[in-house]
Amino acid sequence: MADIRFRRIVATLGVVAFVATSASSALAGATPAQKCAASRQKAAGKKIKAKMGCQSKAKAKNTAVDPACLTKAEAKFSSAFAKTSGCPGTASGIESLVDSCVATLTGDAPGNGKCPSSTAKAEGKAGSCELGCTAKEITKPGSLAGCHAKCDGKLSSGIAKAGACGQSPTIQADVHNCRDSISAALQPTTTTTSSTSTTTTTSSSTSTSSSSSTSTSTSSSTTTSTAPLTTSCCQLAGACFDAKSSDAAIKCPLVGGTIATPGSACGAFTGTCGPTKQTGTMCCQIPTGPPFPHASLCFDSNAPPTACTSQNLGFGPGVVHSGSSACGAFTETCGGSPSGAFLF
Repeated sequence: MADIRFRRIVATLGVVAFVATSASSALAGATPAQKCAASRQKAAGKKIKAKMGCQSKAKAKNTAVDPACLTKAEAKFSSAFAKTSGCPGTASGIESLVDSCVATLTGDAPGNGKCPSSTAKAEGKAGSCELGCTAKEITKPGSLAGCHAKCDGKLSSGIAKAGACGQSPTIQADVHNCRDSISAALQPTTTTTSSTSTTTTTSSSTSTSSSSSTSTSTSSSTTTSTAPLTTSCCQLAGACFDAKSSDAAIKCPLVGGTIATPGSACGAFTGTCGPTKQTGTMCCQIPTGPPFPHASLCFDSNAPPTACTSQNLGFGPGVVHSGSSACGAFTETCGGSPSGAFLF
């Protein structure tokens, strides 16, 4: 019965028109910390694009990657990063994440020639586009859904134009993972400063001499904390799932659900969003495509394996992952992090 409900929900996806709407209006003015984080995310995206451009040129000419090309990309990133301050993240730390992404994306377009070269170029543009979206979301909340969909569309078009040359089927997912890892390391901070207090005490005597004394105490403290990435619970008819809040805003309407009260989590045993998080004995990973923000979605359940393998969103049947491979709410993959849930 439960899996039948899910099929009824997702069956509507073929006729759902995806319309990106703003969840809130743009901020009147971004804080220094927000501007810093947004600038650094953009810089990281441009570095991915530049380095993948170096890879693209090398593949086109069937030669080694030009060191001067890579050095130029490094210099531009370092210069842009140095102009920012007041938010988390170090240049070396972000460089490491970018280089890891470049290595993964380069491997997703194996070989040399026109097709691998064009694919590498499209991957670089997609990485820059995606981080441009997360940067924009910091200062203009509500723009993420439409922006991500646009990036995914451009990536798909670029790969299609490149042709078939053994590209990895996980290119889109890998681009998304790069986006998520870098944006998570470059979240803005919030600063709270206490007020200053002054206390005055005066004493006097009735004798021939009098005196008064005044004491002043001042206290001030500043606390800085990184704004965490949050998850939201999407409630369906007898089912629920957790996802990164920005992704849930896209996926939940697509499957006919509604976002639950902030702070709620999916209960794998009850199928409802509530105060307690629950995971099941099985994780199911189902392939997806645009306009979904990831190349798959996953859910945890105690249902039989057939409840997973019978699901198909038009990109392939669900695949069962048992054991400790819980659904990752941020990556939408079984075994991803942090743990999330999608329940029949």
